[in-house]
Amino acid sequence: MQDRERSVRRNMLLGVLDALDNVDRAVAHQETMDREGLQQVVRMLQWQLNEVLKNEGLSPVPTVGEPFDPYVHEAIEQVASNEYGEGTVVEEVRKGYRQGDETLRPARVKVSSGSRG
Repeated sequence: MQDRERSVRRNMLLGVLDALDNVDRAVAHQETMDREGLQQVVRMLQWQLNEVLKNEGLSPVPTVGEPFDPYVHEAIEQVASNEYGEGTVVEEVRKGYRQGDETLRPARVKVSSGSRG
């Protein structure tokens, strides 16, 4: 059991290290990159880290357009909205993640108080 846990942790850390290697390469060549090149590197790193999380069984909490759920969402503000009904998530401020059925980190969201009058 301990060997399996160690192997899983090792594989996850190797994935993070691969992403960190790409960050190091980007920093080393930042002077030669234009804005588009830098954006491409950031998108690649985002994808790479999301793959590491997905392989660990993590999935993002659905937010915008979903009914507010205190088990997976943390409301930080209530805002008027003509687009979304009362109690519906209108904006994601910070991603939340689940691991299986467990909420690892709730999503920070803004929730509709209903129409603007």
